[in-house]
Amino acid sequence: MHLFISLNSKNESNAIKAVDKLTDQTELARVARDSWSEKVRMKAVEKLTDRDTLLNIAKKDKVATIREIAINVLIEQEVINQEELVLFVEDFDYWETCEYAINKLTDQELLINIAKTDSDYSMRELAIKRITDNEALLEIAKTDSDYSMRELAINEITDQSIETQEALSIIAMQDDWDTVRITAAKKINDQDLLENIANNSKCVITRLNAADKLTNQTLAQEIYYDIAKNNEEWDHFSEDYNELATKRLTDQVLLADIALNNYGGREREIAISKLTDQETLAKIIAKGKAMGSPMYIGDYEDDLAYMALDRSMQLKRQHMTTLSANTVNIPLQLINGHIFVLLDEKLWMINTGARTSFGDDRNLVLCGEKFDINSNYHGYSTDTISQYIDAPCAGLIGADILNRFDIIFDIPSGKLTISKGELPCDGQNLKLDEFMGIPIITVHIDNKECQMVFDTGAQISCFLDDSLTKYPSAGTLMDFNFMVGYYKTKTYTVPISLGSTTYTLRCGGTLPDSISKMFTIPLIKGIVGNEILKSCVVGYFLRHRYTISIK
Repeated sequence: MHLFISLNSKNESNAIKAVDKLTDQTELARVARDSWSEKVRMKAVEKLTDRDTLLNIAKKDKVATIREIAINVLIEQEVINQEELVLFVEDFDYWETCEYAINKLTDQELLINIAKTDSDYSMRELAIKRITDNEALLEIAKTDSDYSMRELAINEITDQSIETQEALSIIAMQDDWDTVRITAAKKINDQDLLENIANNSKCVITRLNAADKLTNQTLAQEIYYDIAKNNEEWDHFSEDYNELATKRLTDQVLLADIALNNYGGREREIAISKLTDQETLAKIIAKGKAMGSPMYIGDYEDDLAYMALDRSMQLKRQHMTTLSANTVNIPLQLINGHIFVLLDEKLWMINTGARTSFGDDRNLVLCGEKFDINSNYHGYSTDTISQYIDAPCAGLIGADILNRFDIIFDIPSGKLTISKGELPCDGQNLKLDEFMGIPIITVHIDNKECQMVFDTGAQISCFLDDSLTKYPSAGTLMDFNFMVGYYKTKTYTVPISLGSTTYTLRCGGTLPDSISKMFTIPLIKGIVGNEILKSCVVGYFLRHRYTISIK
């Protein structure tokens, strides 16, 4: 009698304790069906063992959570098979329970069948997300009549084999829906396939996305240039593609051509805003002045001339803007994936991974401080760098000079700030050490602490560990180092954590012999390259033993 009173108690805690003691299945079924408290009913369902009672609750109870508990108990007690679970998906009125049941399915054939044939698109989506069979996902991606299902299937593909990459490239080239082509292109890492898509796709946005993933930056720039100059599609999507392509351009020759000769309008304005060459800006200014008579007032060429004049003045201010007696801003740009600054109209590579600076100009001046540098480094000169960037390079500024200053890299804004004093810089502090003058930063890979060289002269990172090949392949890269010139390396995409931020970096696994000698120290596991600098502001303060990252 006391137990009966407790079960019917309006004190929920007492009622739950009473259910805990209850073993009679008939009484448990009554409580599961009739109790005023959902928590008491849940507790009763958890203790049921009768299959028919559990199936009845799973199918008919009006509370979604109780239906789901019943399904879970059936699965745990192994009294319901995968085929019976499918019935909850196919013949059921409660969407929440359908979703719960499909998320409990593991049988790939049943999931594939639902993904292909179910009349409810929501169920198909849920099934696709549970499919791990690569061939099945590819078939859906290639043949499903609904573009959203094709796109979803592509997103679920994790296989990185060349066969899968080739299948995705066909989709990227031939699918009749833009978003499907774009999604397929974003999944491809093989450089040959990406080059084919970037060069030959009839979809402009797919070309842009493929070019974004190219490691051959010269080719990528040529494709951006081609789209910026020649795209003539004017549907509701592509009217901005010319502008998007121009915004991706960094090559000064190509930007100059668009700024001087393109008649698209907005693309010329964007190109002018990205120019750093004063000679080209002067030509645009002169072109406007030539039309400066009263009859040309308001002419677009005059508007562009004023923009060019503003840009020219901005560059001159940036070139050596004295923020304080000890601080300067210097124009910064990426060329072929490497960082250069402009000093007295000459390009200098910024390379924290090089111990010693060298250059054609033996007297380098930074922040009013004069440095006497050698003309070469153990026989390596600026000629190698000049050949690589296809432009005269005055020299390389290495760790021996950089480590004497507070430095802020701001690639998005195109400037490098250098100071003898302490620069204010808010952000996440990361410990920075040094070995023989080379900066060493602590990262975490797979929750393991690793010491890596922080090398702004490296366009990709490097992870010298046998586990590298378990990560997704990112293709073969032709990289460059001032000591060896070009060299090839296989690369992989590796999640690397710096403090609380995780970056997915492209990592090689081999280095030329002349570079790899410095990695004979067991604790140093590779290189963190300049990829981390491209999308955020980074303070480099080795003399204070830390760096700061600002997203």
